[in-house]
Amino acid sequence: MSYTLLTIFEFVGKQVMINREAIRENLYLTLIDRNYKRDKLIIEISKQIDRNIVTGCALLPYVMSSGFGKYDSINLISRRLDQLYGASLSSFSYLSENKQIFHFEIDSPSDRYLQEKENGIFCIDLLFDLIFSPIMKNGAFREHAVESEKRQLESLILSDINDKSSYCMKKALECFYKEDNRGIPSYGYLKDLGNITSKTLAEIYSGLLDSSKTEILYSGSYPDYLRQRITDRFQNGMTGKYKEAGGIFRYQGALFDVHERMHLDQDKLCLVYSSDLDPSLKNCAVLSVFNTILGASSASRLFREIREKKQLCYYCSSRKITSGACSLFIESGFHSSSFEAAVQVIRNIMHSFCENDVSRQELGTAKKTIISSISGFSDYISSYMTSMLSKINGFGTLITQEEEIEAIRNVTASDIREMAEKMYCCGLYHLAGEN
Repeated sequence: MSYTLLTIFEFVGKQVMINREAIRENLYLTLIDRNYKRDKLIIEISKQIDRNIVTGCALLPYVMSSGFGKYDSINLISRRLDQLYGASLSSFSYLSENKQIFHFEIDSPSDRYLQEKENGIFCIDLLFDLIFSPIMKNGAFREHAVESEKRQLESLILSDINDKSSYCMKKALECFYKEDNRGIPSYGYLKDLGNITSKTLAEIYSGLLDSSKTEILYSGSYPDYLRQRITDRFQNGMTGKYKEAGGIFRYQGALFDVHERMHLDQDKLCLVYSSDLDPSLKNCAVLSVFNTILGASSASRLFREIREKKQLCYYCSSRKITSGACSLFIESGFHSSSFEAAVQVIRNIMHSFCENDVSRQELGTAKKTIISSISGFSDYISSYMTSMLSKINGFGTLITQEEEIEAIRNVTASDIREMAEKMYCCGLYHLAGEN
């Protein structure tokens, strides 16, 4: 099964041809044919989340990238990347749509600008070495590498609380999703780090391709060589039946109202609204326009009303969440004395979308802003691939920029009003100062 999607972007005057093919079940290769200045290869392996090993899964890519193939140290890896004309290599794990996703990528200057015309081949080989040949001894990762990366992961987990706005948002997400896997922190849990050994981590690695789905995105000069490497290494390693994760989420339970005290110069708030609307392409488009008018720009209602007119907060914005349902998370920072007034104004603004249609000017400005942002993704290969993977993970298939832009153009004022009427408040998370 293979198909080709041709998209022409008038603003750059160039064609971007995207060819996505199923090499086998749950193994997909997407080729992006355009003359970018850099070549890029991304390999993402998706599995269902297992709460028992989520911290080990977060740790695994870091340990893998500490030594692989004939490069047994960070210094040797860095030297090799320098030899490849300043190539960059990265690997990490994250959670998306109820899935544990292992991300591996390499980026390098295109061979069109280099004297050595096989630089792209060497880069492909290097990334495959990282995935398939991490250094092990006696069926286990090297002890010093595991302990070193555990300390780094511990620092990442502990650093979450340093950015108070981000921390408040993450705690609100945990309250919202509760026992659903979507509420698990991407880095896992600090309490689980001590139980991870070089042996248990190797066991997680041995099942990396079991019951998995792999997405491979490539923009470069050697698609035929890449396809052969995929056939050689992935075909035999993938076992078990992949079950698509995700599904619809419905918030259930009482309104959560959490107030956490800590030493702060300004309070932080995250107010959560959700709906029973499925995150389809149409609903996500409506939510995007709704969110932009509500709080995603300096011309938004939240910014104008709460910060500029009433001066109740230092900032106030919103972001859309489409994991399992169409939801809006409203964030704000303010003096503790303004808490009740700020919350009431936010509720009033949300209710205003139910009473009156948004104006033609608001609707038009929001659409132009979103379409400009979507169109700009293809200017740079990194942002373009990131956007594509986001759509693949969210919708389970490739959504082109044309399809996404068309969905935005079709959003009407009545669509936003209907969605607003179906929104309900799930609760709030409040970081309050000690005084």
